[in-house]
Amino acid sequence: MTDREDYRLYLDERFAHLTTLMNANHKEAMDSSDRIDNHLAKLNGQVTETVKDISNLKIKNANHIIECPAMPKIEAIQNDLGEYRFAKNHPKLMVLIVAFFAVGIIISMIGTFKQLSDSVLMKEVIQQTETTNQILVPTAIQRGFDIDSLGLND
Repeated sequence: MTDREDYRLYLDERFAHLTTLMNANHKEAMDSSDRIDNHLAKLNGQVTETVKDISNLKIKNANHIIECPAMPKIEAIQNDLGEYRFAKNHPKLMVLIVAFFAVGIIISMIGTFKQLSDSVLMKEVIQQTETTNQILVPTAIQRGFDIDSLGLND
């Protein structure tokens, strides 16, 4: 079969067509590869810029913590929260302190009420003494007693 001329022409034509298809596919693959390479180069450039931006932001963030104008306020708030943290870390001790103050307040209130009641009683005694003096003094004057000898004006 290979001796015939028309068969060889047929094969040459088919191989030429196949070669054309392979060359076209190869060219398309190379173009696609070039587009991918260009895109990767662009992405790599963007990644490099992003990494630089991130490192710059990290440095700015670190400097901001040091140079922040609100830092004294933040430190003051943290110092104010120290008591809260102490209470949070030592709850039993805080209960004991609160109980101690509560007992102290109760004892103080009892002492104050007792002192007030004693004071009220003393006022009543003084008032009754004054009433008695007011009653006795005119009677003593009418009977001719020496008021100073009775010791009522002390």
